[in-house]
Amino acid sequence: MKYCFSEENGKYSRNVLNVLIALRFPGIKSSWIRERYKNDMTTEKLSKEIEKFKEEEINKLNKKIEEINKLNKKIED
Repeated sequence: MKYCFSEENGKYSRNVLNVLIALRFPGIKSSWIRERYKNDMTTEKLSKEIEKFKEEEINKLNKKIEEINKLNKKIED
């Protein structure tokens, strides 16, 4: 890893980022990250962006669950 991580600017190479993203967050496409960050892929910014993305996805799923629960309640009534 020492050859893929630059300690001077705190950036990973693109290939290493793809692997790290795929291992840690299998649902997130690396192309989405590359498009968002282009050449500015510091690990701190990347982690924040991934967390933000995960929160957005969780919120979407929670809304869908609420809708399903409402429908189930209507069916039961």
